[in-house]
Amino acid sequence: MEFYYRAPVWDSNQCPTTSKLAKPIKWEAVDRITAVRVVNATYRSAVFSGVFALDEREAIKTGKQGWNEGVFYCLWFDHRLKSRGILIKFDPITSEVLRGYSGEVVSGLGR
Repeated sequence: MEFYYRAPVWDSNQCPTTSKLAKPIKWEAVDRITAVRVVNATYRSAVFSGVFALDEREAIKTGKQGWNEGVFYCLWFDHRLKSRGILIKFDPITSEVLRGYSGEVVSGLGR
């Protein structure tokens, strides 16, 4: 995901640790990737819905309380993590894995 790796690395002065108000603010067109459509997913206290590009090198895992956890290519306040995408938690019942997805994915969360 070129858009992800072009972004600056996390900067504590510009990226809040948590934000209940963060929501999808940017989208990128993708072609034939694995994506996940989520409803009421969470990351750093934010709750949001949308289609996100999955990092296929990292398996989706079942975390605490039965929620799934996946690593996604998505910026947090226009910054990326240094070593991988962000870990989003989502309900496996209301989510859908989209293999070979072409279209727009959420590429940034923020305000």
